Amino acid sequence: SCDRSIRFWDATTGAETGVIRGHDGKEGCICRFEGKQLNPECPVLRHSGEVLCLAFSPSADVLASGSLDATVMFWDVKTLAVVGSPMKAASDE
Repeated sequence: SCDRSIRFWDATTGAETGVIRGHDGKEGCICRFEGKQLNPECPVLRHSGEVLCLAFSPSADVLASGSLDATVMFWDVKTLAVVGSPMKAASDE
């Protein structure tokens, strides 16, 4: 986020459960956190630009990530493999 933090919430209650401060977010990587441990496994997934957004599929088996590299990538949550080809932003030309 803009304040250089990563925040965690309980999906059921909406309560914040943890925060990591000082993350620069400019690495283009997506880290994995297991359970309540706030020690990330990095990098797990990578873009060539800063990652701006993440979203899970309704079944939670695919993660979509959007980046300043003008792509949206889809990842298999269990295998961490790329699913299909990256979607590229339309050109302004």
